[in-house]
Amino acid sequence: MTAHLLSLALACAESPEEGDPCARYATVGAAPYGLCVRRLARGHADPRHAAALCATLVPDERDACRMDWVLGALNGTATTQTLLEVCATAEDCAFYVVDNRPERDVFVQAAQCAAHAGRYQRDCLGHAWERWAEARPTVEELERVASRTADGGVDAGRHLGIALATLRAPCPDAPEGVARGCRTTRTPEGPTGHHPEDTR
Repeated sequence: MTAHLLSLALACAESPEEGDPCARYATVGAAPYGLCVRRLARGHADPRHAAALCATLVPDERDACRMDWVLGALNGTATTQTLLEVCATAEDCAFYVVDNRPERDVFVQAAQCAAHAGRYQRDCLGHAWERWAEARPTVEELERVASRTADGGVDAGRHLGIALATLRAPCPDAPEGVARGCRTTRTPEGPTGHHPEDTR
């Protein structure tokens, strides 16, 4: 069945008709029509045209269509804002864009997660802080983040603590989120598996 639907979509894309090239599939069913439209949208360089094509579909197909276009454009020249505009209300699409086009400043990334990731906001924030901690921030960056932890969204303090432990900095007594993240990351041999005195 899937192969049949795909062949319909391919035929649609390869043999466009006047007006709506997918119209002949509308009477076959929503699935083949949706595949045809998604195929057409994916091939358009113009994001506005692609978004307009996707908007003709039922909600589930519409979101899948938007994601199809974004997946094809993510590594191209389209700006992050353009990709997010195509995603529109598709939260999984917007989360994918924000997560794969991270901002250099972790607080700007946290704001992007809050603004666009919807029900995936916690995952988005977790990924942002994990990237930040894994980048081994400088002392100056640690101090900057420590002064603004409340702006970093869910679990920002815990991830600051993880970064402190990874860098072998002393675990603070407070605030609790930072201290907990630091203590749970610290091991008797040191956070990276070496003895604490090992400076490699």
